[in-house]
Amino acid sequence: MSAHGYIIGADGGGSKTAMLLAHTDGSEVARLTAGASNPTDLGIENSASFLTETAARLCAENGVAPEQVRAVFLGVAGGSHEGFCALTNEKLHRLFPNAKTAVSHDAVNIVYAAFPEEDGAAVICGTGCSCYVRKGDVLHRIGGYSIFDVAGNGYEIGKRAVSHALACVDGRAEPDALYALVRDYTGEDLLDALPRLLRSSKTEIARYAPLVFEAERRGSAAAGIILRENIARIAEYINAAARYFDASFPAAIAGGIFRDARAMELLLPMLRCDCRVSVLTREPVCGAAEKARRLLTNG
Repeated sequence: MSAHGYIIGADGGGSKTAMLLAHTDGSEVARLTAGASNPTDLGIENSASFLTETAARLCAENGVAPEQVRAVFLGVAGGSHEGFCALTNEKLHRLFPNAKTAVSHDAVNIVYAAFPEEDGAAVICGTGCSCYVRKGDVLHRIGGYSIFDVAGNGYEIGKRAVSHALACVDGRAEPDALYALVRDYTGEDLLDALPRLLRSSKTEIARYAPLVFEAERRGSAAAGIILRENIARIAEYINAAARYFDASFPAAIAGGIFRDARAMELLLPMLRCDCRVSVLTREPVCGAAEKARRLLTNG
C-alpha cells in the first residue's frame, strides 16, 4: 500500500463509467469499468449513489481503505447540474473523509487528458460538439449550446446522411452513393425503417457518420457538403480559441469522426490561426485522474 495515499478519477457517461485508482504521484494502480452514470438518465440520487458505490468497490477490490484516498474527481456527462454536484460531493466526503473532492462535466476529463501540463484547446465532437480552452486551471467554453449549436459532430453528420437518403426516396434528391450506403446499412426500406430511426439514440444515429466519409470517396457531392459544413464548425471553434493565446497553441480533438483521416484533411485548410492540431489518443479517465491529482495542490 502507498504511504502517501491514493487518488481516484472517473469518466462517467450514458453507456459506461471508467474509474481509475492511482497513487498520488499519478502512477496507476487499477481500473474498473461499470455501467452508465449520467444523472440526466439515472436521476441525481441514483447517479450519485452509483458513482460513490463504484468508488468504494474500486478501493475494496484493491485493498485500499477509504481513509487513504486523498483526492477524487468525477467528470460525468450531464454532471454540471448544481444539485447533482452538491449531493455527489456530500456522499464522497462521507465515504472518503480525508479526500478533496470535485464533481463536474466530462469535458474536464478530455481537457486534462489532452493537456496535463500545458494550456491548450480541446474540441469534443461525439454526439455533440464543444470546445474548452484551458488557461492554468480555468476552463473557457466555446460553443456546444445544445439545440442552438448542433453542427460538428457524428450525430449531426449521421442525421444529415439519413435525411439525404430519405430525400432520395421521395424524389427531392437524386439517389447516389450516400443513399445506397445508408439504405444498405439500415437493412430495410427507409420509409419502413422510419419509426425505428425516429426512436434511435444519438449514438445509434452517429453510427451513420462513417458512411458519409465513404460516400464522399465514392463521389457523392451531398456527402462532401455534409462533411465540409460540419468540419467548418470545428474549425470555427479552434479559430475562436486563438484569442486566448499570444502565440502558437496546441489543439486536441476527441471524437470518432476523426478516426477517418479525411476529417483532418478537411479541417487544416479551414484554420486561420497558428496552432498545432492532433487527435487525442489518451483515455479521458486519465484526464480525470490528472484533475484529481491537481486537487491536492490547487484545491
